[in-house]
Amino acid sequence: MVQRRLLQIAGWTCWFWWAVAEAAAEGTGNRAPNRAAQVATAVSETPRDSTWAQIPNAWYELTPEDLDVGEDRGVCGINSLTVTSKASACRLRIAFPQGRRAVCSGWIIGTDTVGTAGHCIYNKEAGGYARQIYVDCGEEDACEASDDTYNAVKWVTTEGWIENGHTEGCSRFSNDGAVIKVDRTFRRRDVLTVEPYSCERNIDFTVTGYPGSTGQECSSYTSCVQKTASGSIMCPSSILNGCGLLSSSTLDGCAGMSGSALINSSSKKVVGIYAAQRMGFICANYYAFLTEGPSEEGVDIWDLQDALE
Repeated sequence: MVQRRLLQIAGWTCWFWWAVAEAAAEGTGNRAPNRAAQVATAVSETPRDSTWAQIPNAWYELTPEDLDVGEDRGVCGINSLTVTSKASACRLRIAFPQGRRAVCSGWIIGTDTVGTAGHCIYNKEAGGYARQIYVDCGEEDACEASDDTYNAVKWVTTEGWIENGHTEGCSRFSNDGAVIKVDRTFRRRDVLTVEPYSCERNIDFTVTGYPGSTGQECSSYTSCVQKTASGSIMCPSSILNGCGLLSSSTLDGCAGMSGSALINSSSKKVVGIYAAQRMGFICANYYAFLTEGPSEEGVDIWDLQDALE
């Protein structure tokens, strides 16, 4: 009798843990597109390769093939990019498994973390997650930031970008966000705070990054010098948008600025991430907006940060 009872208890115990495992698996499979995917780590934990880090900047310039968007069309001619020296902005130098190199931008979101765009760290056609990332936080001139170059140790993007980033159409950028953790605390830092985007009117926004483009309209940019633009934003529901993104024809940008923070000039908080340049016949720049909690559109930057803890 006792033996039979023990077997029953064992059976219920096995069923319980099986049910927990099934529920966990089901929960993982149903994660919202704006939430964190599996975390990637650096291929090597060895100190950063100084030779790799000092290769001429032109080697990292983005091409149209790197982003699959019109990289020389992001300057709409309404508002020029001006030189700035913000301690919150950083340049990213990225190497993918299949040899592709890229430059992106990001912003300091924590004492050792940087926010950026998902396509900067994950590209399915280039082999998936990046294998090495260097973060240069040199304010005005990132090419003179030898003391402020950091080695990324792990990074993560959203489920939505991994699943849909390689598909056609502008809506694939709606979950285009990522967070990177570096190997030590930032020496000079201006940590930006973030907030979910709400569609306010008559508010100016700024975007700051490191353009590095060879396109006709961006030919003078080498990814070394920090640039900032300001302008207005159209809401995701705009008749000219329809991509689940924020858009602007007054906030200029070029390839290399992808991943830059979209900052509300009134609250001084980050509300979006620079995702793509002109798509279609209208000159515009596009931004994934920040949102909190599970949703189909936007980026839950808090969830991405938690994934790297």
